[in-house]
Amino acid sequence: MLQFSGVLVLALGASFMGGEPASSDGEVPPVAASEPAAASRAEPSGGEPDAEAPEVDPDAPASPDEGGESSSGAAAPLYTHDPMVSIPSPAIDDEVAPSAPSDVASPADEFERRGFFITLGAGLTHCAQDFCSAIPMGGLGRLELGYRLTRLALVATVTGGGGLTNDDDAAETSIRTLDAAAGLLLLPVREGPVDPFIGASLGYARTVRVLDEASSTDRQYSSRGALRLSGGILWHVTRRAALGPRFDVQMPFAGKWCTRFDSDFDPEPQCPSIREDIIVVDDPDKSNESKRSDRRAFPRPWALTLDLRIAF
Repeated sequence: MLQFSGVLVLALGASFMGGEPASSDGEVPPVAASEPAAASRAEPSGGEPDAEAPEVDPDAPASPDEGGESSSGAAAPLYTHDPMVSIPSPAIDDEVAPSAPSDVASPADEFERRGFFITLGAGLTHCAQDFCSAIPMGGLGRLELGYRLTRLALVATVTGGGGLTNDDDAAETSIRTLDAAAGLLLLPVREGPVDPFIGASLGYARTVRVLDEASSTDRQYSSRGALRLSGGILWHVTRRAALGPRFDVQMPFAGKWCTRFDSDFDPEPQCPSIREDIIVVDDPDKSNESKRSDRRAFPRPWALTLDLRIAF
């Protein structure tokens, strides 16, 4: 009786341990270590057996939470959400053009129109009066310095030129011009390659006629104040350089008319006033037409040049 009870206890213990039932002689056969089922059915540390996995019906449709295939035939994704992970912003299909570098000039500032500049000019000069009829045409050079404030420019200009002719006789006649002035230029265009301008300046003008004979040199010249009117149009060939034609005309006033002959014993020139001594504007017996004719007889030089302006 006791032996039967012991065999029954061993058999029950073996059934709980997943082993084979005890033999009739009371010995428990050893469990093979190579069987994977014995390891998978090992009792956990809590002493309770593992719950068996539920059987899956192959004909049943897979739910979205499971790793099977959806009804459309595509693999259903597994979604996990971590609130601590930031969600990246969606990609934008439209490409954004990169911003232009700060050192690249905008179209409005494509050409330099502010600051200091220098102008060099060369061309032709003459006057319509008989005083200049001795030469067919003369040459002229210009140097101008200025500072531009977009649409206005302060300028200081020096010009000089002249010409000569050889007559049939031994005398040689030449005309020389020199003037210096300061004034303003108006430049109305702020954008684009074309840069027109008009201007006015006030200064000093001197026109000399020299008669050079074999034995003596005689000079006649006018030293007068002058209002010079200017106009031209330049085209920008680079950002800082502009090239174009320019026209200037002098409107002299007041001043003196001087004559100096080397044959005279007095080396000092005779310089009567043009307004008071020659035109005699205060003479009531002289008609206005006669005064106007005398005034127009004095030289009023003009110049046509090709100018190159360089901005700094």
